[in-house]
Amino acid sequence: MKFYGEISGKWKERNSKGREYWRIALKLPDGSRQEMKHSRYIAECTLGKVLPPKAVVHHKDGDILDDGPGNLVVCEDTKYHEFLHVRTRALKATGNADSRKCGLCKEWGLPGQDDMVTHRRKAYLGGVGQSVHRSCARKRTKTRGERRSEWRAYNLNLGYVKV
Repeated sequence: MKFYGEISGKWKERNSKGREYWRIALKLPDGSRQEMKHSRYIAECTLGKVLPPKAVVHHKDGDILDDGPGNLVVCEDTKYHEFLHVRTRALKATGNADSRKCGLCKEWGLPGQDDMVTHRRKAYLGGVGQSVHRSCARKRTKTRGERRSEWRAYNLNLGYVKV
């Protein structure tokens, strides 16, 4: 690209999850040096423009060493990137990208069906949030009396409440 110079180096680094990815060093026209991920460089060259700072490059096949232009999707931010990963995991596990995993029992179900609800507080683009079965949530929820008796027993053990 005209706003980047030539690639002066390419090496592998590890991300926070321990997976390797390619990084490159670019020699800019003004003589300075800039480092960036190789996948981001390929996406920018393919599009012909610089990506916004919050943009994330997603690899369709999950192989972060495969930086082919046909394998890259530019996401507007990390939330949309996570949305793609959630749908990909659901598709691989159940054959339906709309399925969600219950946060309590870890079984898959469809929101709106299968007794599954999605808490949309953290939702982005229609449903990536904490999904739970109603029945699992009911089992976990304690009544006010149960919570009060547990708190009283806890305070008795600490010596705060005298019998």
